[in-house]
Amino acid sequence: MFFRDATDVRRWLKLPKGLPSRESFDSWIASLEDFDKEKGIAQDPPTPSGASGSFDPLAHGIDSEDPNFQTRQII
Repeated sequence: MFFRDATDVRRWLKLPKGLPSRESFDSWIASLEDFDKEKGIAQDPPTPSGASGSFDPLAHGIDSEDPNFQTRQII
């Protein structure tokens, strides 16, 4: 399972409050969040620039300053 929010994980695990395993889980999640803040890792995924959700490099505009300007995409 992939989750983006700790509350969704808590609901999926169904750990009631007051259990040692719930307290351990909460402290582990808090340590991960502190580590992310310390390293400057964004909590939200980056939004694509240009056409929303497109993997086509031409949909995001062509930048001649890009080192991969003349590189062809192989799928």
